[in-house]
Amino acid sequence: MTSRRPVLLIGWDAADQKLVERLCAAGELPTLSRLKARGAYGSLEGCASRFAGGVWPTFYTGRDVAWHGLYHNKIWRQERMQVELADETWFPEPPFWELLDGDTRFTAFRRIVLPLAAPGLVATGIFAVITTYNEFLFALVLTSTPSAETMPVGAATLIGRINVDWGAMAAAGVIGALPIVVFSILVQKHLVRGLTVGAVK
Repeated sequence: MTSRRPVLLIGWDAADQKLVERLCAAGELPTLSRLKARGAYGSLEGCASRFAGGVWPTFYTGRDVAWHGLYHNKIWRQERMQVELADETWFPEPPFWELLDGDTRFTAFRRIVLPLAAPGLVATGIFAVITTYNEFLFALVLTSTPSAETMPVGAATLIGRINVDWGAMAAAGVIGALPIVVFSILVQKHLVRGLTVGAVK
């Protein structure tokens, strides 16, 4: 009767085999080196190459799926009535490691990180503007003259100890809300894009 020994399978998605071997030879990955020596080691190549769905083209170009249009490595060609595998002729945009060859870290940040983070930064800025415009407590504490009061603080001064000037408060509320309403209408497309980009793959 043969004994069955447990098998541990470790996979590194998109790992560079030459880099892993160089780090193992330098003693930087001792645990992996021991696993390699005691077991089997090799690389697997996927059939999708660089175009595995919409995630990898988005990653290595810094462009979203709506821009490059590659949702899968197999694309239906209507003019030929057949399914074809995507290749470089479908997607002429070079990957970022070719664009950044010899550039500095600041250039990498400006050309790769910043465009990817731009939708989130825009959405955060919009939220900050809306929140700041509606701020009451800090505006009440930090302003001391009527000319420096913000709209929420100025509207609150219409509430007296005995009565409330409802007509003036209603007018102040409508007039004060108009700028932020117009601002929200103008930037709603960027706000929705900043909140949803990257949420669906």
